[in-house]
Amino acid sequence: FFFLMIRRPPRSTQSRSSAASDVYKRQVSTQSTWENSKINQFKMEKAHLGQDKLNQYNKLKQEFSAHFRITLELEEEKREHILVMEALKELEDTRKCWRMVGGVLVERTVGEVKPSIQQNIEMIEKTLQTYNENMKKKEKEIIDFELAYGIKGDKAAQAQQKPEIQEKKATTGGVLA
Repeated sequence: FFFLMIRRPPRSTQSRSSAASDVYKRQVSTQSTWENSKINQFKMEKAHLGQDKLNQYNKLKQEFSAHFRITLELEEEKREHILVMEALKELEDTRKCWRMVGGVLVERTVGEVKPSIQQNIEMIEKTLQTYNENMKKKEKEIIDFELAYGIKGDKAAQAQQKPEIQEKKATTGGVLA
């Protein structure tokens, strides 16, 4: 067995600026995070969810996260295309430019590149619209699942836990209390 002993810092080091106080604060925040995860796990068990329902819920959350990551990547790509388009807007159409195509640098003219960049921006916007719609559907599925099985979402669970943690901190005295 492995035992971990968490020791409170001496009273003289509980000022906000001390390193020992920072370590103590991190330990408290880590403990409260662990408590939140245990409480959420207890709520799942309390709701009499089988392992298959728990897996289904986690899968929904993972799919939502995947859609969210892809949406962020697409938005960043769209911003980059718009920046290039703004830079090319002021240039003559006959001016040479280089474009990366499949890892190969290809020489083109600004007039040849502008339409393809504009087309890429439009395709990215359509794809973003599709992903945003899918994200809304996934979010609705997650909310419906939480309501159907009595699961509290992350934000609701955190909001409920904050008053309880503050009450615990208020009731626990200092070293001399």
